[in-house]
Amino acid sequence: MDTLEQLINEIYEDNYSHLDLDENMGGESCNCPIHITLNTIVKYRDEREGDDVDTVSWSSSNPTGEVASK
Repeated sequence: MDTLEQLINEIYEDNYSHLDLDENMGGESCNCPIHITLNTIVKYRDEREGDDVDTVSWSSSNPTGEVASK
C-alpha cells in the first residue's frame, strides 16, 4: 500500500466519529483541520500521479478521495 494511502486511512480511522458525523449532517466537508489536511493530501497524491486536478472532494463515504479532473 502506498504511504499516502496509509496516511489517509490512518487519519480517517483516528477521526472516524467526526468524519462520519459530518457526512451524516449534510455531506459537505467542514473547514476544520482534519478536512483541510485530508483534502490537501488527496490533492497532492493525485497531482503526483499525474492527474490534472481541478477539485478534490473528500468524504467519509469515500476516504481515498474523489477527484474531478479538468
